[in-house]
Amino acid sequence: MGSIRLFLAIAVLISHTDVCDIKIIPGHVAVQAFFIISGFYMALILNQKYGERSVFLYYSNRFLRLFPTYLIVLFMSFVALWVSDIGIFTRADKFKAIFTQNMFVTVSYLWTNIAVLGQEILFLLGIDPEDYSFYWALGGMASAKAWHQTLVPQAWSLSMEFHFYLIAPFILCRSLYWLSFFFILSLALRLFIISAGPEYDLLARRCFPAELCLFLVGAFSYSLFTKIKDSTSKYSLGLTSWAALLVVLTCYNKLEKGYALTILTFTTFVTIPFVFNLTKDKKVDQFLGNISYPIYIVHFLIIAMVREYLEEYSFWFLLMLVLCVSTMLYCVVDAPINRWRQRRITGAVIHSKVLPNEVNVCHFL
Repeated sequence: MGSIRLFLAIAVLISHTDVCDIKIIPGHVAVQAFFIISGFYMALILNQKYGERSVFLYYSNRFLRLFPTYLIVLFMSFVALWVSDIGIFTRADKFKAIFTQNMFVTVSYLWTNIAVLGQEILFLLGIDPEDYSFYWALGGMASAKAWHQTLVPQAWSLSMEFHFYLIAPFILCRSLYWLSFFFILSLALRLFIISAGPEYDLLARRCFPAELCLFLVGAFSYSLFTKIKDSTSKYSLGLTSWAALLVVLTCYNKLEKGYALTILTFTTFVTIPFVFNLTKDKKVDQFLGNISYPIYIVHFLIIAMVREYLEEYSFWFLLMLVLCVSTMLYCVVDAPINRWRQRRITGAVIHSKVLPNEVNVCHFL
């Protein structure tokens, strides 16, 4: 699965730079694929790793999985903006003005930049140039977009992840009947929002209840995994599924526009149990998956710095730089914290069934 997650992270990088002519899956769709994979992993660990362990242990480990790296990148982004006036969508003078003119706006930005939760709402708002107040704009209709003042703008998806993490212990351990009920409600809301017009597509993608159906597709996929995990055709089915998923991801832009996301969602649902079953014990694949999150969270900062100091640069130079910084972040920050997280889990009192390769599963999450 690590290679798939790395591919999706690089797809987001490609969509955010103008120096690459490679056309693969759009960045916002890659994020939605991440949501499906996240749903699979959360169903996996809640059913087979945490079991009856403390919900606090689960929540705190989720926090430790994402927040340390995010806070470091947030601090680096703040220093780059404040000291060197380097920002991907803003400049220091504008950032200071917005933060000092309106108390509500100041508190909102402090909260969404530091705590992340609610950052997706900024994509639906604009900033009034007169009094620096927010106004409803569905993102694209605003001349001054509210989300441009976030230091790590791609972190809106972390907010969606955190919403899912909060409710996951209460829904993912329920029967397929209840999961199906929640899925239908979420899908109905999503379709209702989209039916209001093309301009509401962004609202559907920034409304967690409407995105919940994607996470639940991953949970359904986990149910499929429980049926095939002991298959004797592990390698042939795994390699076929891996290749099929990569083909759909690579050729996404060539699919019929109205059905592309549905095809991707179904393909991901069917293939990720087999891909995970094939790769769950492969250390190289685990490493590729581990650096996908640092790539996702640091790439905008690297793009901003490269644009500031280099007049010309190639995509491959940018990719190598992002990979190097991401690997460093993983080795210095993520890896030590992940080892601590594993010790916290294995040190807990075990009252539930545990995967034979539990320690390896910890690396994925």
